Amino acid sequence: MVPPFLSPHYIWLVLVFLSGLLVVCVLLLRKLWQVRLAVHKQENDLQLLRRELSHRVNTNLAVVIGLMELQLAQVIDQPARYPLQQSLNRVRSVALLQQRLYQDNVPTVVNLRQYVQRLYQALTFNEATDLTLLLETDELSADMALPVGLILHELVADAALHAAPKQPTLTVSLKQRDGLLLEVTDQGPSLEPQGTRWSRAGVALPQRLIEGLSEQVGGACSMQPGLGMHFRLHIASYQ
Repeated sequence: MVPPFLSPHYIWLVLVFLSGLLVVCVLLLRKLWQVRLAVHKQENDLQLLRRELSHRVNTNLAVVIGLMELQLAQVIDQPARYPLQQSLNRVRSVALLQQRLYQDNVPTVVNLRQYVQRLYQALTFNEATDLTLLLETDELSADMALPVGLILHELVADAALHAAPKQPTLTVSLKQRDGLLLEVTDQGPSLEPQGTRWSRAGVALPQRLIEGLSEQVGGACSMQPGLGMHFRLHIASYQ
């Protein structure tokens, strides 16, 4: 007697079931392949959009820099040139941040080490031989990059100004201490007590700008007493 599971009727039912299962698997694989192609196309479109956006921003910043350079060339009076030169340098720092943000196709972080090195060289016209970087992390999130980058620009520019005619000795430290702790120190002249203002050698630092940028990232900044500059910015909310 033939076992029931070997009967032609049973075998036919099994074959029909397997055929149907195979068809379902083929349809699912086809659908999965289509989804993967769509996702891959979307990723390529996003990368193309990022590159186009970066190109447009860099182009616009280059136009702004060019216009400011033309305006600066027409100004002869030195006191009038100084604030315009400061504004031009700030725009250049923003352009440098923009380049660093999109250079490695990772538009969510900025390589802080490379940015500070380039910034130092641009402001001092020297190689970074007297620049010490003590960074526990090289990466800074994109939303922090512009405010912190502009703060560093102001401090590096002040260090370069007050170290003349010799090359400045500058230390930039970034530690993870209950959030993020940024410290910038140099061996220039001490800060002069002028009320609540930060000033060295008769030149005031843009304290309100630095404090405003610090508040923008949810941090608290202070200038520590002692020889040279000792700036501290603590961002407790940084993860």
